[in-house]
Amino acid sequence: MINLIASLKEKYTVDNQSRNHQWYSDEPIDEGGADVGPRPTELLLSAIASCKLITIKMYADRKGWILNDVKIDLTLDKVERMNIITQKLNVDADLNELQIKRIHSISSRCPVALMMGDNVEFKYIE
Repeated sequence: MINLIASLKEKYTVDNQSRNHQWYSDEPIDEGGADVGPRPTELLLSAIASCKLITIKMYADRKGWILNDVKIDLTLDKVERMNIITQKLNVDADLNELQIKRIHSISSRCPVALMMGDNVEFKYIE
């Protein structure tokens, strides 16, 4: 079980707590917030990116593959009623093309992205 406690503070600022961690989410100043933390949508992208990178690292560790650097760039767009997340994944590793393709494929199996279900379309760019 995962538990998070969130409480509304001033204006749109939200105090979030989970385990031994505390962080704030908020809206930008130009949208009426105090900008003391990321927007909820930025936190969602962070959760997806973190999960994808951790999933990749766990897979590479099991395979004995050494990853020098892995970066992911996610962009959220809304087209009509569909949310589209565009993903650009950069893998710096001494791996062949088939292994790199496998890394890209594994990134789509992270639990957070799977929780999103059919509500989000993921587009992958190279």
